[in-house]
This record gives sequence, structure tokens and C-alpha cells, in this order.
Amino acid sequence: MSQKFKKLTIHIDSETYQLLVTLASKRDESISKVVRRILSQDLESQVAIDAQDVLLTAVRKAVALELRQVEDRLASLSAKAAITSASTENLVSYVLKLLHEPNIPGVRDACRTRGVAYVREPLNQIMQAYSSEEDKT
Repeated sequence: MSQKFKKLTIHIDSETYQLLVTLASKRDESISKVVRRILSQDLESQVAIDAQDVLLTAVRKAVALELRQVEDRLASLSAKAAITSASTENLVSYVLKLLHEPNIPGVRDACRTRGVAYVREPLNQIMQAYSSEEDKT
């Protein structure tokens, strides 16, 4: 089946022309066939790159939307934890005052030091500590 081609006239420099002649002779093809193949391959690759850009943009938007929900939930949990922590610290200070603890700032600093150490501990160590406590009961 014969394929109809459109005629296209282009101007190229002599160096590019010589490269085309060399490539055509190596492949035992006409220069027109070599140019058609090169042009076709480049166009296909450009179309693929454009499609990839569109797809990448869509995926980024979808991931950002999903992450936004997780970020909002984490921010809410963090805010609740901060409020609970402040309330607990205030309550403990009040109880220590009621018990006439003479060194409230020292007790508070020691507790904060232990709290920071606890937060820096890896989660798996904390979980092991809790599971070993359950084993004792």
C-alpha cells in the first residue's frame, strides 16, 4: 500500500547535510527516508514529553490535595496536644502548690528534661516499653 507524503522544503547547513548523507549511506536509505524517521522519532518523543508534563502536573495536584488533609489533621492533633500539655503543666503546678512543694521550678525543670528525652526516643523503643509493662500484668 502506497503512502502519500507531503512535500516539505527545508534549508540546512552543509555540516548537517553531510551528516544526513553519511547516515543514509550507512543505512542504505534515501536522505528523505532518514529525515522522515528522525523527524518522526523526535515528534513522538516531544508528544510523550508533553503528555508526561500534563500527567505529572495532575499527579502533583492530587498528591497535594491528599497531603493537605493529612497536614490539617496533624496540625489539629498538634494543637490539641499543646493545649493538653499546657493544661497538665498548670494543673501539676497547682497541685504542687497545694502540697507546699518548696522547689516547684526545680521539679518543673526536671520533668521537662525527662519529657524532652521521652519525645526524642524512637517510637519502637516507647512501644517496647509499653508492651513489656503489659507483660508484667
